[in-house]
Amino acid sequence: MQANDEEKDFRALGELLIHISDPANLAELKDIFDKRDGERFRAFIEPFGRQPGKCFSYCVFLRNEVLSAGQIERCALRLDLTHAEWRLYMNISAQHRSTAEDLPASIPGMETLVSKLIPPGPYLDELKAHGLVTCWMEPTTGFGPGPYSSRWCEEICTSSGP
Repeated sequence: MQANDEEKDFRALGELLIHISDPANLAELKDIFDKRDGERFRAFIEPFGRQPGKCFSYCVFLRNEVLSAGQIERCALRLDLTHAEWRLYMNISAQHRSTAEDLPASIPGMETLVSKLIPPGPYLDELKAHGLVTCWMEPTTGFGPGPYSSRWCEEICTSSGP
């Protein structure tokens, strides 16, 4: 590949990134991915990738680096629970035991809860409502397919529509 071709490729990728920095365009891209609409995807990237093979390479890049990046909330039981809060935690856990798949078979001691992340759901919602958890946001790296399968780009770049 000539240096001039590489420069054109980087310029086109930069223009695509500027295009998706608009929230409406990013929402459109997510809708395209969610609906597996190959025709719309090819039309979306056409102004930026006319060379053969750009559909697949742009799809992989956008899937792995743009659509899977962001932040995720993580929550764990607070480490400084009072005796009353500990009893409340045990009661809430017992109430949710029959409906929550994420609960352990038995209520563990505090030492095993220190690093246990509590998955989203009604159980976490109730623990939050009573101030029993500490939550924080963690950035996701964007590395990996996110919610889209590894074959998604192959499918979208060869399909003719939804």
